[in-house]
Amino acid sequence: AVILPKNKGPQISYTLVPSSLIRFLALIFFAFSHANDKAEIITPTKTAIAKSKTTVTAETVISTNASDFGIFFKILYSQINNMQSRKDKAMAVSVGNRLPASTLVRMGDAGPEQITVDELTLNRKVIIFGLPGAFTSTCSTAHVPSFIRTHDKLISKGVDEIICISVNDVHVLKEWSKVTGADLVGISMWADPSSEFTTAIGMNFDVPLVGFFGRSSRYAMLVVDGVVQIFNEETSTRACDRSTGETMLETMT
Repeated sequence: AVILPKNKGPQISYTLVPSSLIRFLALIFFAFSHANDKAEIITPTKTAIAKSKTTVTAETVISTNASDFGIFFKILYSQINNMQSRKDKAMAVSVGNRLPASTLVRMGDAGPEQITVDELTLNRKVIIFGLPGAFTSTCSTAHVPSFIRTHDKLISKGVDEIICISVNDVHVLKEWSKVTGADLVGISMWADPSSEFTTAIGMNFDVPLVGFFGRSSRYAMLVVDGVVQIFNEETSTRACDRSTGETMLETMT
């Protein structure tokens, strides 16, 4: 909110309009203002796309004499789907939930290795912690080190394995495991390259400015036989307090 200084008169608070709403309204305006336009396509595959009168996305708008406002409703439908996805994201996993079926991958000695979340958790007691990305500052200096420090104590409490999940490619994650020393203490690092698992548990977020799409918010959970028993989520991606190894250790005590 923006508050005017007292010497400017009474204090006034302004609420910023979400950028998603601005984009949505802009698309509506664009659809109406171009309702009578002939086909005008500016894409690398102009000829191919021009043959299709139904190809419409939020990024590329194709108007084929759309006097019936068909293009408007296509854009509206697309935006509703996008808003629904953002709405679903708020429905994060919670205590008592069974983890969704997903596939993770890591780089092994003989190449990429896949495993399902069910295989990782079936008849096992594991700690899973997620973070925004390999080689990022807080993840490297605080989050992973906290589980390195508490690894042995957590294992002594009956935990079978401590698992780190990040939306990265397998090569980056393997090197990061070596750099942090996570591999030496026995912390497993699994990549969620397409954000399948992260999105399924509602922990995904985007920061287009830095190339983050479907990245994981910071959290830590205790999972027993596939069911969440403890779920510690940070209030922001920069914070690293609730999701640390120390906090998990205290929660389990």
